[in-house]
Amino acid sequence: MSLVLQGLVAAGLCCASNKASADLNQWTVRYALAPGTATYDGNYLQGAAYGGGTFVACGAQGRVLTSSDGAGWSGQASGTTNMLFSAAYANGTFVAVGEGGTVLTSSNGTNWFSQNSGTTNALYGITQASGVFVAVGYSGTILTSPDATNWTSRTSGTTAALDGAAFGNGTFVVPTSSAMALTSPDGVTWSSHPVDGLLYGGVAFGNGTFVAAGNEGEVATSTDGVVWTVRFVPPSGFDVSVSFYAIAYGNGIFVAVGQAVTSGSHGLVVASPDGTNWTTVAYLSVPPYLYGVNYGGGAFFAVGGGDTILGSAGAIAPAQPTIGPLVASSVVTVQGTVAGVPGQNYGVQASTNLVDWVPLTTVQTVLGIEHFSDPATSSFKQRFYRATVP
Repeated sequence: MSLVLQGLVAAGLCCASNKASADLNQWTVRYALAPGTATYDGNYLQGAAYGGGTFVACGAQGRVLTSSDGAGWSGQASGTTNMLFSAAYANGTFVAVGEGGTVLTSSNGTNWFSQNSGTTNALYGITQASGVFVAVGYSGTILTSPDATNWTSRTSGTTAALDGAAFGNGTFVVPTSSAMALTSPDGVTWSSHPVDGLLYGGVAFGNGTFVAAGNEGEVATSTDGVVWTVRFVPPSGFDVSVSFYAIAYGNGIFVAVGQAVTSGSHGLVVASPDGTNWTTVAYLSVPPYLYGVNYGGGAFFAVGGGDTILGSAGAIAPAQPTIGPLVASSVVTVQGTVAGVPGQNYGVQASTNLVDWVPLTTVQTVLGIEHFSDPATSSFKQRFYRATVP
């Protein structure tokens, strides 16, 4: 009886390479302060927006930077020294929000105009959908505007800090710092819903799902903003404390950025195609933290300490495991390897006809690769194997 050993790679089956495409694994510094010219604590960017062919980054001391290609950046006069926490683009207008109720608007990212928000509370997040701008901030502050110029205060029902807002499936969603999320169909009337986590790191919507990030490594998913599933996302292969500060969606991928603290502080970038399965794609010594991220011009760009702006090469392919070389260690046993994301559990299945599959074992790729064996090989004329994501 002959024995045919094959690792399986087939369309629609979970055996493609787990290697993230070169795109999100490659981040380039597009802009940064010269070493020694300023401290990271006093000089950082926090907001990121893209629209009308222009990239905008904003941050401490009212700094605003713009770029037409994401590579070359120029400083612009914002007219304020207040901290700018977030920026968005809609209806031909950039809107930046920040300390003291600051609201700035611009049609091109170069010329900025101050608007009266009607509040002195800090504004941490801004979004626009269904003809409404929604700004959120300190002590439950929610403001709405049809044009980013005339603002109206809304009752949120909470004094918790509100860090971000997103719109999807006909609903505005605002996570909070007090284990709950707010939802609204119109930005005017808001309802609160419990969440088992402190999701104070922004929120994004994509592919029918809201994904919110937290300051203690939490990431939560929801299709309606009411019922949430919370999970923790430690960076693969590292035993560290994690905080996420911002999240964005583009080209079918969620990207969250923040800070990982171990022997020192590191800028952290993680990515996911669905908000559930995450891959660490960047773990950086410089900058030591990343505060903002957005998608535009076919790539993600992240901002953080030292006025640093990083750009990715594009989008990440969903991480999948791959079966390695198969070796007959004896007449009755076959050994093989599974390569995948460090620390991830994968299933190994076997088949004699590529149609009917049976579970063989489960392995954890602690260091990115793990061995498995099949002691029942001698019972079959031929045997195929595949690795699956649980």
